[in-house]
Amino acid sequence: MMPFSRRDLLDLLLMQDSIANIAKDVSGLMINRKMTLPNEIFDDMIELTDVCIKTSATALKAVNELDELLETAFGNRERKVVGSIINDINDLESKSDKIQHVIRAKLFPLEASLPPVDVIFYYRAVEWLGELADAAQKGELMEIIAQYGDVLLVLAVVFGLFMAWGVGANDVANAMGTSVGSGAITIKQAIIIAIIFEFAGAILAGGEVTATIRKGILDAAIFTDSPHLLVYGMLASLLSAGTWLMIASSLGWPVSTTHSIVGAIVGFGAVGVGVDAVAWGKVGNIAMSWVVSPILAGSIAFILFRSLQNLIIDTKHPFDNAKKYVPYYMFLVGFVISLVTIFKGLKHVGLSFDLGTSYLLAIGFGVLVALVGTIIIRRIQIDPNENENFHFTSMERIFSVLMIITAAAMAFAHGSNDVANAIGPLAAIYGVIESGGMIGAKSALPVWVLLVGGGGIVFGLVTYGHKVIATVGTGITQLTPSRGFAATLAAAATVVIASGTGLPVSTTQVLVGAVLGVGLARGLAALDTRVINKIFLSWLITLPAGAIMSIIFFFIIKSLFGA
Repeated sequence: MMPFSRRDLLDLLLMQDSIANIAKDVSGLMINRKMTLPNEIFDDMIELTDVCIKTSATALKAVNELDELLETAFGNRERKVVGSIINDINDLESKSDKIQHVIRAKLFPLEASLPPVDVIFYYRAVEWLGELADAAQKGELMEIIAQYGDVLLVLAVVFGLFMAWGVGANDVANAMGTSVGSGAITIKQAIIIAIIFEFAGAILAGGEVTATIRKGILDAAIFTDSPHLLVYGMLASLLSAGTWLMIASSLGWPVSTTHSIVGAIVGFGAVGVGVDAVAWGKVGNIAMSWVVSPILAGSIAFILFRSLQNLIIDTKHPFDNAKKYVPYYMFLVGFVISLVTIFKGLKHVGLSFDLGTSYLLAIGFGVLVALVGTIIIRRIQIDPNENENFHFTSMERIFSVLMIITAAAMAFAHGSNDVANAIGPLAAIYGVIESGGMIGAKSALPVWVLLVGGGGIVFGLVTYGHKVIATVGTGITQLTPSRGFAATLAAAATVVIASGTGLPVSTTQVLVGAVLGVGLARGLAALDTRVINKIFLSWLITLPAGAIMSIIFFFIIKSLFGA
């Protein structure tokens, strides 16, 4: 079992063969046609030929040094030697490009005085010589991918686990925060629910195929001649996003996994590669979602909780009215959560339904949930120790049933969508290494990658998720099962609306916005503005924090591998 695919070897052999073929074509063209170079370009053509020969020779030297580099376990001295050689290759290739431009500029005014056929062959010779230098550089870079493939993949798995741990500690924790904060379930119960349903969502509906460049943030064509930069950048993105999530989780800040990754990828792409490497339109859409999604979720939560107040909570007989109206809300839960799964989960396993079928399935599931819920709540009786004029505690027990359902369903929906997003860079790295440095539009997403994501997320929630759960569940506003239900359902509804419009949203911001909406429905005094200010501050600094750390990590990784 080789540490890299057989295609790597084939690509390298083809690249080396192309160098020989190009050299043969150039010499054959010049000798067989007995061409003489015009004096105006003679010295430049000689210099270009010399640079191309040096580029090929230096590339061969780099390939020969790679064995020594691996034998010394990336020793500092040998790493510097290889790094210096690679820099020489890049400088020579860049020099050949400049000489080509000079020759073409000098040939243009000479065209009228030279035989047309000779002019064509002069341009062709210049082009072939340029391809010779490009092939030497490309072959050397592909050799790096082939030789370092196993090392890079191990790093990707480690960093991917770290990132998934951060998602569990922060993103999953905030998703479960409303259920825990409302008292419907305990932290231990939330962890058990998350283990089962997050993992099930990741494995069963986490995605068979993922974009090589996550969510189209980067232009794949930019990396065609430098696949190693994509690998280094995605490693840096995983490490920086995971680091930021660890910092945010330690402070109890519910930040966005999506924004952490976006900031990291934009950072290394714009600074490490070039501004043109970033798809700024996509980044703009994501930035727009930062404003739209929490406002939308907050508005829905506000309206939903107001309806609960008018129909149940503020009435003379809240317990009786809860039994009467809660089944309708249960239908909404089943309907909305099933739409989340259909729109954002099942598509990953090749199950695609048209809009009409999707809504019919969601309605059917909603009716089923309402029927089962009705049977359960009929068994709930009034607590004899309660004030007979209110029965709020008994009423909240009815909503606790709803919160358990929403917690499980949201965990599955989150696992089916956000787990795959969190490990997208790992899949991109795997795709590049598996293909030997060939940049493709899509890459297969192996099951083991999903296992890395699912396992890391569960571990993060178990070990470090309690702080963010406390912030979302109790820090923003005091939650009860009825309030938590309104916030969770509003968040799920926002995800469904966003899925239908194709707008990328953050689960974190949606849930926090929904909790704020519930708090506003109770009055401004019900909100803890200090906690809210900290959350908004963490949102503002997430993208630049991820970008800055990614840039630093990118150049560190690049220097370590000498390219």
